[in-house]
Amino acid sequence: MKHRLIFATFCTLLFAIVGCKKREIITYPPSKGDFVTNSDGLGTARVWGIDFEVAELVGGDSGSEFEGMLHSNPEQTDARIKITFGDDVKIRLEKVPGSPITFQLNGKDYGALKLADKVAIDKERNVTVNGAIRQP
Repeated sequence: MKHRLIFATFCTLLFAIVGCKKREIITYPPSKGDFVTNSDGLGTARVWGIDFEVAELVGGDSGSEFEGMLHSNPEQTDARIKITFGDDVKIRLEKVPGSPITFQLNGKDYGALKLADKVAIDKERNVTVNGAIRQP
């Protein structure tokens, strides 16, 4: 009887360990896999899990600049990032406690973004987010 109880306890623990999925702690905004590129006049970036594509860049280099701190708790996050594409595209993302990620293009506010959003900026600098046109 004692061995059956030990065996049952062992099996229960084994199933619990094997059946549990690994939980990943994500810092918010996430920064894993971030990049900014400029190739043949097309700019692409992934920043904080948001994808950007910018058409017909004019001159200059592309790059990014980070300010702020990242915490594992979204409500404690205070962070800003600036992305430049060529001479005429300047993106600013900002996350402060209790608010969504805000998105500005060339000093104009284009509202909030969420993780996994896809932002496209065409040659006239019109903005679409997930296929929907966004106005400043």
